This record gives sequence, C-alpha cells and structure tokens, in this order.
Amino acid sequence: APWYFEPASYRGALTAEKPNLIRVEDVPGANGKVDFRVTCLNHGEQRITISTGNRPTASNPFPATSVTTAVFSCYLPTSLLVHPVANNENNQTNSCDDSYYWTTTSRKDYSSHPGVFSVKSEQHLPFQASLLDYDGNTFDNLTSLEFKWESNNPVIAKFDAPASREPTNQRTLQIFDKAGKASIS
Repeated sequence: APWYFEPASYRGALTAEKPNLIRVEDVPGANGKVDFRVTCLNHGEQRITISTGNRPTASNPFPATSVTTAVFSCYLPTSLLVHPVANNENNQTNSCDDSYYWTTTSRKDYSSHPGVFSVKSEQHLPFQASLLDYDGNTFDNLTSLEFKWESNNPVIAKFDAPASREPTNQRTLQIFDKAGKASIS
C-alpha cells in the first residue's frame, strides 16, 4: 500500500519473462494503486513478476517491496462446456427432491459427467460456459467473447434475458412446469 505520509512514492511494476508474448499496460487503480492489463500477442506460457512498494523518501528511507511471480498462459481454447453452477459451498449434489447442480474446473472432471442433468420444474438454474485449453486449463477472462444461449424446447426451458451486470459466460435457465427434455447450447 502507498506510504501514508508520501503516497506519491508508491510504485508497481510487472515484468515478463518473454515480453514478445504479451503487452502490459498500467491502468490507474483506486487509492493511487496501479493495476495492469495484460494482453496476449502470441501463443505460449511464461512467468510474470509483479512487484509493489514505495521509493525511499525522507520519511520512509527503507521501504518494503513485495514481489510475486505467476504463470501466465496465452493459448487458444479447444473446448466449450456449458454446465450448471453449484448452489452450495460444499459443491455437492442436493437430495433427490431438489435440483442437481454441478461445477468443476478440470477437463478430467468434465469428461466424467455426460452433460445430462435431471432437475425439478418451476425454478431458475444458473448456468455457466467455460472455455478450456488443450491441457484442460480454464480461461479466466471471457469478457471479449459473445455467447448465444439457446434451448431447443422453450416450452420446457428457456434462458432469461441477461441481467445488466451478469457476466457474458453466465445465464439463468428458467424451467417451466412441464415434463420433458430440452437441449441447451
């Protein structure tokens, strides 16, 4: 955090192991902090180093600096998965009388579920689209993508109009008081 007595001495930096793979932009953050926007320019994986701290000043001659590294990947998606969002903290299914929710973050877990979900009628189910790369890693930021949500049987179930602040990869499915099957995409 910025030094209380001299907040202008605050600094943040992001350095890339392979700078030709990404573009880094400083974005003004709250309270004088610096955020970074990282954009992929080429495919690959690398380590990025983020450091924050204050420059030495008269009132703070020996400031602390924090440094951390993270792996940053730039790959094309290879899988798109649509799945219900878990509704409980333990990420477990509910009783037979309740809805079936499921969520996961690895390709191995996705492949063990056939994508068929039995649910009770007259409810709203949150769904999410997840993109995975070849190794099964989930993409974190999908804000630049547009999703088209559809049900093949709107008498049984249809997607609600998006909420104003709802992420593009999430939508609520309205299930009506009718028996039957519907495919969603």
